[in-house]
Amino acid sequence: MENSIEKKHLMFLISFFVACLFLLPMQGYGLVVEGDFEFDPSTGAITKYLGSDENVVVPETISGVMVKSIDDYTLLVTEA
Repeated sequence: MENSIEKKHLMFLISFFVACLFLLPMQGYGLVVEGDFEFDPSTGAITKYLGSDENVVVPETISGVMVKSIDDYTLLVTEA
């Protein structure tokens, strides 16, 4: 009987953690535009550069959140 209760508790904990893995990323703050940058505060990633400067200075923080990464192709220059 006690073994059955332990299995139920274990299954509950596993289900809870799996649900958290899927639900927590969906609770992002949305993208923020500050200065020349579009930023995702839930990941700390700069998602787009909106400026036109050739020399870009990446800030340490945007909207009080530490910048952790720059998404692929964010600073890619394309000829129009």
